[in-house]
Amino acid sequence: MNSLTAGSPVPAATGWQGAVANHIDARQVAHYDAFVRTTLTIDDDVATTLRALARSSGKTFKAVVNDAIRNGLMTGEKPVPTREAFKVPSAPRGFLPGIDPLKLNQLVDDLDADDFLARPHGHGRASS
Repeated sequence: MNSLTAGSPVPAATGWQGAVANHIDARQVAHYDAFVRTTLTIDDDVATTLRALARSSGKTFKAVVNDAIRNGLMTGEKPVPTREAFKVPSAPRGFLPGIDPLKLNQLVDDLDADDFLARPHGHGRASS
């Protein structure tokens, strides 16, 4: 930051080339992002719509583009439903006749016992 005296030229590095300080205590601060200029490539149909909106609203093209971008950022993108969701009808299901749900743990125990008996097990002690 540079302190300036009234009537002194503002340094060119501030971006205010040719300006003169109006106040004794004026301080010019250079901001690289004070005015942002960005090039956008806009599809023809979007540009046509934006121009028509600018004409009908009496706003500048720049103002219409900024408003459109701002509104789009505020509302966010919502998915467009392409078709109705697929629904699976449900109905109460029970066990087949002859299966007692209170004995399911017994069935698991029987299967574990059968599996245990099917595996080979060593008999006797290992000799040393």
